Amino acid sequence: METEPSRLQEFNNLRNRLFRVYQSEQRINSMDTLLDCKQEYLRVLGDIWKFFKEQGLASRANALWLDKVLEHTKEGGAGDDGSERALTLRTALREEIKNKIFILDTFVPVFEATILQKNDSGDFLLEDKLISIRHNTAYYHLLEVLFTFANAEGFLSYDDLKEKLQERKEKGLFGKGKKATKDYKKTIENACEALFRYAKIEGEPLKNETPSKRKLIDTRHGEGLVLNNEIA
Repeated sequence: METEPSRLQEFNNLRNRLFRVYQSEQRINSMDTLLDCKQEYLRVLGDIWKFFKEQGLASRANALWLDKVLEHTKEGGAGDDGSERALTLRTALREEIKNKIFILDTFVPVFEATILQKNDSGDFLLEDKLISIRHNTAYYHLLEVLFTFANAEGFLSYDDLKEKLQERKEKGLFGKGKKATKDYKKTIENACEALFRYAKIEGEPLKNETPSKRKLIDTRHGEGLVLNNEIA
């Protein structure tokens, strides 16, 4: 029985598809094959975007689409400017694909096995041990927002935390849908404290500690929180 590929395997497969498009671009010898290359590039880019969305990482992947997809790709006719247009498009396409590969490579740590994972049911596991936590609490959503939206260093600002938590609160996912208090930084810090007071692993309170003795969730004074989701 075949096993499902890991997140890292899926990510690497997509990265390899993109690299193959980059390699095929070097063998282009006509406008038709150039346009075929561009269409394959767009298909791969769409699959990458879908994968990031399925993983709940769309907001972190926006950098992949900061550059508009090439729109000046009209077929060159037999006229004198056909070869010039092809050369211009080929150069631009090559640079864009190189840029996307470079940005993709910065996401490798995100898909490697880390100490904190989330399963399809929305439950969190720390070092493969289930964290017992109610999903309708502010501290669950604090952890979920950090896990989903923190940058590659695990950092998420207080402003972004406030925005994401407020969206969930207004949808009734936790609390009573009230507006956040003016001292929202303190509200966030209280939720963080509650996480390590009420969440349990095997009946014991969740410890704010990683295997390397760092805090699992640390405070960057006046700026935000950091989720130290280390490689397992």
